[in-house]
Amino acid sequence: MKYKIYAGVAAVVPFADLIPRYLGREEIRQVFGINNRSRFMAWWTGKKDELKEYLENFDIEIDKDSLKTSAFKSTFKLRAPAIASNVNAGTSVLLRPAATVGIAGVSMSDDILRGVSGGVTNTVRGLSIPLIAAGVVLTAAMCACSAVSNGKQMYNYLNRLCDDIILISEPIAMKIMDDNNDTCEIFLIRNE
Repeated sequence: MKYKIYAGVAAVVPFADLIPRYLGREEIRQVFGINNRSRFMAWWTGKKDELKEYLENFDIEIDKDSLKTSAFKSTFKLRAPAIASNVNAGTSVLLRPAATVGIAGVSMSDDILRGVSGGVTNTVRGLSIPLIAAGVVLTAAMCACSAVSNGKQMYNYLNRLCDDIILISEPIAMKIMDDNNDTCEIFLIRNE
């Protein structure tokens, strides 16, 4: 709830509502034990997260497209299909005439703007107070919308993170069972 409120207040500044969303995701990762500390503090101190270090010991490969969040992307080896990229730069023959037309348009628009500027100035002065009032109302609506949207985003992220945890639990459980079987076989061979 606190991140919904923070996002609503931060929405006054464009794109500032993304900061509470990021901090909320970091807290979700810490609650699940995926991260011990925020990514910034991990980078600052140079310490790795305990769970991720433990999971790296299993040496498991996971499909790149299977993970739905970035929480485990650097922990496992990712398999990705090889796709050849085909990039076409386009032709420069069209650029010269377009530049000439643009320069001519700018010079004519400058003369037109000088002639129209007097009437526009008076119109803007007359509309300024209603536009400011509309801006205040729209800002309040955007803040409320941002708070609701942030709550939905956090819930969505929680679901995607749980999907990733379920996805990685199967290969890890299989690896643990295989290692346990290997250990049992070695023990039985030595005791025979």
